Amino acid sequence: MNYIYDKNNLIDVIDSFPEQIMEAYEYSLNIKISNFPESIFICGMGGSGIAGKILEQYTASAGLKIPVYCVNDYEIPSFCKSNSLFIICSYSGNTEESISCYKQAIKLSDNMQRIIVVASDGKLKEYAENNKNSLIVLPKGLQPRNAIAYLFFPILKVLEKNNLIERQERYVRELIEYLKKNNKKIAFRV
Repeated sequence: MNYIYDKNNLIDVIDSFPEQIMEAYEYSLNIKISNFPESIFICGMGGSGIAGKILEQYTASAGLKIPVYCVNDYEIPSFCKSNSLFIICSYSGNTEESISCYKQAIKLSDNMQRIIVVASDGKLKEYAENNKNSLIVLPKGLQPRNAIAYLFFPILKVLEKNNLIERQERYVRELIEYLKKNNKKIAFRV
């Protein structure tokens, strides 16, 4: 659809949110987290940091037994341990704060496989490839705040596959069905 006030076609992005969730949740990810981490740090700013905030709240109700901390800054907290899981999010791959946290995680971590980069491109993607970190590549062309499905659901799936939380598939499918049925009621229309 083309609307006078919707130059970025956000209504279509919102309408396709159920499909984005399904696609993101079904990513074929073979990310193995070696050893059980003591804690999880999700680093990201702005739209890229939203997934961390949601995950921090969601995992507590999903039975995660370790703490999740969101970092929306240049610095990883000083109480962070070397056996933590670091998830560095930057939709563009070039966010200064996320790059700063990535470099700190590289110095601090005792295992490169406990650093997961989530990005569509940019320096972080390049660093992850060069350092052989786990990498979740996002589709290009979205605004970070509109890429929430791609920023959140692959991370959720990684936690599932590594037995940090129980399978969430039933809840994800219920969410998708609910959004499909109620999308027109939920989304703001001009």
